[in-house]
Amino acid sequence: MLIIPGLFFIPRWDPELMASGAYKYAPYYPSNSDMETMLTAGDLLYFKEGATTTVSAKRDRGKVSLAIDGKIDATDAGDMITQKLLAHIPLLLSRSAKNVAIIGLGSGVTAGAALKHSIEKLDVVEISPEVVEASRFFSHVNHNALNDPRTELIVGDGRNHLRYANRQYDVVISEPSNPWMTGMASLFTREFFREARLRLAPGGIHCQWFHGYNMSIDDVRTVIATFRTEFPHAMLWTLTEYDFLLLGSPSPLTIDEHVLQHNFERVSGDLKEVRIQDLYSVTSLLFLRDQELDRFAEGAVLNTDDRPVLEFRAPRFIHANTADQNFAALSAARDNPKEIKATSENHRHKGEMFLAAEAFKEATKEFRAALALDVNDEQAWKGLVETERGADRSELQTFFEEALRTQSIRVVRFAAADFYSQQGRYTRAVEILDDALKEDPNNLQTLEKLADVLGLQGGTRLPQVAERLLAIAPENTIGLYHLATIRLYQGRLDEAIQIAKRLLEHDPQNIRGRNLLAIAYGQTFQPERADAEFRRAIEQSPENWLSCNNYGLFLLERGKPAEALQQFRHSISVNPENVQGFVGIGEAYRQAGNMRKAQSWYRKALQLDPNQPVAKQYVK
Repeated sequence: MLIIPGLFFIPRWDPELMASGAYKYAPYYPSNSDMETMLTAGDLLYFKEGATTTVSAKRDRGKVSLAIDGKIDATDAGDMITQKLLAHIPLLLSRSAKNVAIIGLGSGVTAGAALKHSIEKLDVVEISPEVVEASRFFSHVNHNALNDPRTELIVGDGRNHLRYANRQYDVVISEPSNPWMTGMASLFTREFFREARLRLAPGGIHCQWFHGYNMSIDDVRTVIATFRTEFPHAMLWTLTEYDFLLLGSPSPLTIDEHVLQHNFERVSGDLKEVRIQDLYSVTSLLFLRDQELDRFAEGAVLNTDDRPVLEFRAPRFIHANTADQNFAALSAARDNPKEIKATSENHRHKGEMFLAAEAFKEATKEFRAALALDVNDEQAWKGLVETERGADRSELQTFFEEALRTQSIRVVRFAAADFYSQQGRYTRAVEILDDALKEDPNNLQTLEKLADVLGLQGGTRLPQVAERLLAIAPENTIGLYHLATIRLYQGRLDEAIQIAKRLLEHDPQNIRGRNLLAIAYGQTFQPERADAEFRRAIEQSPENWLSCNNYGLFLLERGKPAEALQQFRHSISVNPENVQGFVGIGEAYRQAGNMRKAQSWYRKALQLDPNQPVAKQYVK
């Protein structure tokens, strides 16, 4: 027998890189970044090469994602609204849906949402056994849909199932990957839509996901035109400016408000998981109907089995920034839309829904609409500040400055101060709060907010403001906290402990105060007391990531890297943008003698903050 030297020593493909989707995501990273580190960030939970595709699941910065050939198709974060509404919208409209089919399991979230309705049978058709295996990493959000006795999992081709199934469905839901992924364009053909239509029971609805990002306007028109050839009655719902649902039926699609309200009440708990709190947040997503869709798609080439234009055209736009252009074109096709009467609360709730979906542009629009109706809506102001994470900051700044000029009321000033403080622009935040104090020098809320901003900024004014707070209200907990902090930094540790105790007597649930007391105990060589206070703080507020960070640092100082590691891991699961948590994990591994893993976590910290000094020290 001939033996070829080295044949059995060919290195395996790197699963981390194979799962990274480099062909899709590399262009979005800064050119001067460590590309391999960026692409392989997170923990690879699952990786398997199947007969039809490569499937992976990853946890990165607290979020779990499912990728097909490296392209992320599902997450337990921003994609949740799309995954849930794929099931909820057609089933909310249905009078009495009993039999449902879903083509494409993905994370299983859509299946879990469908099962919240009073259906009798759910067929889930998934061509990839590996996707079925990977879906278990989403059991925390998919309600263990595959274990529901009403669910039948069919591992096979979705088109063949629709053609040969021996039952009809009240609702068919198709959630394939993007048309530019290999093989996916066949699930956007006229023939596929025909099979779905023929499988519908009388009055049945087909629900089709597609998208407006990385697609040419011609390809969006092709999808809609092709869909309309088989469904004489159709609607387009815009979940965000990027994700769309097409609903089609051989029968007229009507919205019965009584049916809608009844079905909504049944599944309201599941909808609240994605911050959908009222019916307006759903009904206002309806965007185009029959004639409007035809107007938009007029003249488009159809996508068919013998002329699969999407298969060849769509990949050309995989990196094209077309979402805004496509949404504008869809908007231009609208007739004068019927205004749905909405309150400030309706707009605020919809803004919160978009915020949960990480659709910051839409969230900003809704919060501003809420404030136009009620400038005193404090929660809408808070939501608007939160959109700063992903919205146009210059546009937001213009809005806040105009609001300060025309509406110099406390709620506006507080929101503007938060907006600037959140960006680290403390000087402007202090100016705004100082202006408020000129009108009302002894206002406790203003002084409290000013003390918090000064605490972040540092400098010499904090003691004066803290003392002023306590002169007006001697037991004010924010004043006590900052005074204790000042004493801690001054090295007057016994005084810091006494003030922190006084604070906790008035507010035993004050986590900042308990953290400070634990730190002070640690610095006065009282480790048992420090440990007890850290544990109590975490027990009182498990989601407080700062407590976990502080406790982790304390444990590292005591030479307990394994215990510290648990705290830092929890801290980044709560706050994935928490740089100190990543550094802490690196420090824990370094203290445990595992420099390879330590450097891996230092690199992750540098992705968030390229100038992080500890991480830079150990990553060359």
